[in-house]
Amino acid sequence: MKLRKYMLQLIVVLLLAADCSPGSTPPDPAAQPQASLTSEPPSQLAFHQSPQRFDSIPTWRIALADLDGDGDLDAVFANAQVEPARVWLNDGYGVFTDTGQALGDNRHGVDVGDVDGDGDLDIVLTTFRTGLTTLVFLNDGQALFTELEGAFQTNIGFSVTLLDLDGDGDLDAAGNYLSAARIYSNDGAGMFSLGDTAFLLTAEWGDLDADGDVDAFIKRDGYGYAVHVNDGAGGFSEGWHLEDDEAMQQGDMALGDVDSDGDVDVVLANGFFETTSYPARVLLNDGNGQFADSGQRLSAVTNAGLALGDLDLDGDLDLVLTDYLQPCQIWLNDGTGHFEDSGIRIAGGEFYRHAHLGDLDGDGDLDIFLATYGTDHGPNEIWFNDLR
Repeated sequence: MKLRKYMLQLIVVLLLAADCSPGSTPPDPAAQPQASLTSEPPSQLAFHQSPQRFDSIPTWRIALADLDGDGDLDAVFANAQVEPARVWLNDGYGVFTDTGQALGDNRHGVDVGDVDGDGDLDIVLTTFRTGLTTLVFLNDGQALFTELEGAFQTNIGFSVTLLDLDGDGDLDAAGNYLSAARIYSNDGAGMFSLGDTAFLLTAEWGDLDADGDVDAFIKRDGYGYAVHVNDGAGGFSEGWHLEDDEAMQQGDMALGDVDSDGDVDVVLANGFFETTSYPARVLLNDGNGQFADSGQRLSAVTNAGLALGDLDLDGDLDLVLTDYLQPCQIWLNDGTGHFEDSGIRIAGGEFYRHAHLGDLDGDGDLDIFLATYGTDHGPNEIWFNDLR
């Protein structure tokens, strides 16, 4: 099964070479890292790099979602500097084709969701640059996107998350920008207005107290961490907090049930490019939005990117840590929230800003899409999981 799937990937990529999209070039697959060509899946977790090659452009984040309704995960590249954001469609085997749509230059944050309530997935793109506006692109259902003029009156920040914060059934937007995280309410048709709520940076979102609404987990530079509890209508009050002078605005946070007890825990990293790094930490939730430090100090990665997902298909959430010019690390969960370094390393030598997890080739396991930043560093990379 693995041999057939991998050979199909190579065949599709080679066929695309005759009419290749401007943003990707499939070179000789024999020169690329290869999967183990066996008829049985490997007994241990392993990854191989896709033979597809993308252009070397500065991508900050990638959103993975089924944009054209064909059942597989497509991709939106939030490209920074002078490069426009791009929409890439998946053929179902993990080979992506650039649609040619350019959705605005200098983009850092991206999220996908049905902002106008018509049943398909739209795109919100934002930026770190002052003087630019956050953009909304509406989907026609076939992954053809049209800008919704005036959806935002301002730029909401370097990241954006879509979720229903006020309980009215549509997707609002939360942005992290400069010194504050702010909330923008959706009118149901994709037009957003600034609300009254603001937090000190940076915010991640999830139901932390198990009451059915979305709360905020805050990381404040040089101060530490705090929970702000939602009253269900978009009003927030501060609850639990933990002081930590190593807390940095830079560095990812990921929310998920890492100890398998039914509530949302937090894994967080603090680091800034090649200059500063602190060990990643695991904070465990008691179910009521009160967190305890697990005591774990995972690898200190200077880029401080991370992602959670069940990589080895054992039913718990594992961890990917991205690094600056160093290989990305795979840490496996024992089911209780304790992580062990698997020793598996993927990629290396580039500025890997974020890792995004999803079943890109439709075989039932989680693959890794690395967003690679920097015009003189390497392109985005796909690493397929070999478990299936």
